[in-house]
Amino acid sequence: MLLSWLTPIFFIDVITKDLGHQEGTFRIEDLHRTNVTTQITTWDSDIHLAHMEVTSDCMKGYPVHVSYFVKERIVNEEPHSVQSSEQFEKETIIYRDLLPAFERMFNSSITFGPKFFKHVTTPHDILVLENVRSKGFGMHDSYKRFNLEDSIKILSILAQFHAASAVYHSQHGAINESFKEGLFGESSADAGDQTVLPYYKPFVESLESRNYSSEILDLIRQWDQNPVSAISKMLRYNPDRFNVLNQGKLSRFECPSMYSPNHHHALLVRLEPSLSVVFIMDITKPENYPQLQIGLLGWANNVLFRGDELRMMNFEEAFWGNPSIDVLLLLFNAVKVEVVVASFDDLISFYYQELARNLKQLNYSKPIPTLEDIRQDISRYGFVGASQLQADIPLNYYTSYANPEESNFPVQMDNPEGYEYLKAIFEMEELQNEIGPLLNFAYERGFLQLPRI
Repeated sequence: MLLSWLTPIFFIDVITKDLGHQEGTFRIEDLHRTNVTTQITTWDSDIHLAHMEVTSDCMKGYPVHVSYFVKERIVNEEPHSVQSSEQFEKETIIYRDLLPAFERMFNSSITFGPKFFKHVTTPHDILVLENVRSKGFGMHDSYKRFNLEDSIKILSILAQFHAASAVYHSQHGAINESFKEGLFGESSADAGDQTVLPYYKPFVESLESRNYSSEILDLIRQWDQNPVSAISKMLRYNPDRFNVLNQGKLSRFECPSMYSPNHHHALLVRLEPSLSVVFIMDITKPENYPQLQIGLLGWANNVLFRGDELRMMNFEEAFWGNPSIDVLLLLFNAVKVEVVVASFDDLISFYYQELARNLKQLNYSKPIPTLEDIRQDISRYGFVGASQLQADIPLNYYTSYANPEESNFPVQMDNPEGYEYLKAIFEMEELQNEIGPLLNFAYERGFLQLPRI
């Protein structure tokens, strides 16, 4: 991709906003970038770090090195490339307008995310944000789920974020139309059902081979009946209920990798909601080893830590709706399984206490939900969390490598090769050890029933 933004002129107003210098009093030199995403540009955006030296002949302490987080929408002529700019519109509104407004409610004692510096749409969407990693923020070990201490930290900032959004809405009224749909929007539900359908058969077969109860299996066997459409209808925006801005993607990471010597290495690529492709590399060939990236696509982690401080990232799927959705996605996707099973009710209670406390602190003008309201919503929307067992949690067990052009062959997920690979993934002991306790827990809580709307 031609990096049209990689010029000193593009960053003049960014430096002015960030460092407070007037244009003409500084120079930008040694401008270069590093790619934060993998070399495989099959996502909807490329993520870069732009590095530069800022020099000045009239100010002390120069030159200084600065860097910025640059998110660039992929624009190409490939038949299945993702071309939507709605995600950038959402993120721009959140980073530019909403997060600063939320922070002002707390007298700037809280910072929710990176600072916004710039968004342009010509020649395509480019978003420039603060590089919080240069300030010492980083991921925890993303392969591991969050422990109890970290989960409490995330639930605390999530409750603050939710409370601020509810107060903001009560003060400003109508919300932007783009936030009425998110990860489970009705407009993309049919495509979502087609995306998760290939997972259904190997998922059910893996459970049948492990002697789960007939009650659990009977409920799971209903999951081939358009589960995304059912969720999207259940989450339809209702202005008469208590609503908050859901972050929408609280998880460990987007596409991590894990080495398993018993299987081929592969990369799951979502080219569009209706088409998933998996590239497979034969790891028995030594010449393929240099391309292997045994690790994580760390840029996609949505929570960064610096001691007790947190920053939230990646709001592409943000939507207005019930706060239990964010809580359920966090607990099922990212919190240690044993913590979820042993402390689920305590974590819900903690989240509620933080939510209610912050709503009171911010003088929320409408009735504050009760703990029982939140518990009922968790039960009502529990299937959203349980549905992660079939597709999203297994994503944590895919592997990646850097150059798909040199792979042996691409396989669509609904082809026999894709089925065999998914079957191998679902048979992995590591995955089953994660799914098993959560599956039994979800059954006990009544979360496995496919919603009937």
